[in-house]
Amino acid sequence: MPEARDRVRRDFAGRSIEVPGGTGVAASSGAMRTVRELIDPHPGGAVSRSLDLYRHARLIVQRESTTAVEAARAMQTNEIGCVLVSDGRGIVGIVTDRDLALRVVGAGRVPGETRLGTIMSSPVAMLDVNAPHASAVALMKKRRFRRVPLVDGPRAVGMVTLDDLVLERTATLEELVGIVEAQIVEGGPARTRRFDEWTSLARRHSRALGTKAKLLSNIRAATLLRKEQAESALVLVLEALVGAVEDEVRPRLIQRLPVALRSRMRELPPGPRRTTTQRQLVRRVGEALGFGRARAEAIVLAVGAALVPFVRASDPVGRKLPADLRALVAARSSRGARARRREDPSELR
Repeated sequence: MPEARDRVRRDFAGRSIEVPGGTGVAASSGAMRTVRELIDPHPGGAVSRSLDLYRHARLIVQRESTTAVEAARAMQTNEIGCVLVSDGRGIVGIVTDRDLALRVVGAGRVPGETRLGTIMSSPVAMLDVNAPHASAVALMKKRRFRRVPLVDGPRAVGMVTLDDLVLERTATLEELVGIVEAQIVEGGPARTRRFDEWTSLARRHSRALGTKAKLLSNIRAATLLRKEQAESALVLVLEALVGAVEDEVRPRLIQRLPVALRSRMRELPPGPRRTTTQRQLVRRVGEALGFGRARAEAIVLAVGAALVPFVRASDPVGRKLPADLRALVAARSSRGARARRREDPSELR
């Protein structure tokens, strides 16, 4: 086993992954970079953060009577890897996508008749939402799992995963390697029984870019913009939203955005910039894309509608936005119509 562990450490640090260019969390100019360079850019250690960063992360709680099929659909719809299980009084279990594969499909059970209460892992190890990230690292390593639900008193309020620690760079390379080492099965062939971390990292990065791509696709469908135009409009709207909130609220707002967009938003200067109004934002978009005012306004509204799944005007973070900008992410049904092309420069006022 020592030899296997050494190989995990050596491979994990030196494995190269080709990362496409862009603004993603691990984006580069297309060069091959090692996992060490991607997730441990500061060899001196990661910045310690509270797990409150992951409050209100996508979290699904279902009843013990819920079927495996319903759980699988919830995971697919929300692009998550697990659901929590409640008995009506509190969290009593957790079911992961792996549980569905092994305990339902692999065991020959009927998914539509299998209840979560019969396949869940219980009890569930949870952490207080105000605990430091080091507590999550230690718990993942000790218990050999990758997901830790977060609670505020008796209520589940979020989830921190190994994916988060990698993509958000809130854990050092040594801490991540420790978690991977803990998942090696004693006595098994090291190459085939261990958690293949570099492959998983590549998949996570692909999912992160995929979420951004899906958001851009929705914007393009509503506006008929080219890809680069849609991305420019999205960035301008996000910069206005993130720049308009107080510094203490900003991390929670950024955390709700697709991972591939977070790094760029964190680079914005300290705020807030209260002078950014919706009218000024429309003007910026029009100037950047070369469209008139009516066309630019339709684009801004369409981008706001596409952001509703990530930032809602009615939630605690959304309410911190100025009313003028908060209206952009208010739930609406009539603004999904396609923004028609209007090229008249005279409208850009």
